[in-house]
Amino acid sequence: VLDVLERENLISASNKMGAHLKDKLSILLNQHPEICTEVRGRGLMLALALKFDPSILIQHLRENGLLVVGAGGHAIRFLPPLTVKEEEIETAMEIVKKTLLNFKTP
Repeated sequence: VLDVLERENLISASNKMGAHLKDKLSILLNQHPEICTEVRGRGLMLALALKFDPSILIQHLRENGLLVVGAGGHAIRFLPPLTVKEEEIETAMEIVKKTLLNFKTP
């Protein structure tokens, strides 16, 4: 495992992709202050904190093709693999964006 991490430069790549994902989540936070309260976490293990129980939103995200889980109360955890590509993050963020635009807060 350590050889693969080094050979494929996964630590550096995951730091870069984590920063990219955090930037994208921060944009969503600013666009939806009525739903989101903060982005938290480190690297690729990030969460979008919400103003309500996330279970309904998680269900909608899953129905739209994005697998996420609840985390720490009112948050949605994003935990992509270390090998995630920028295009995959973009696709995921498009799903979140579209889901939030059509979401009615409980």
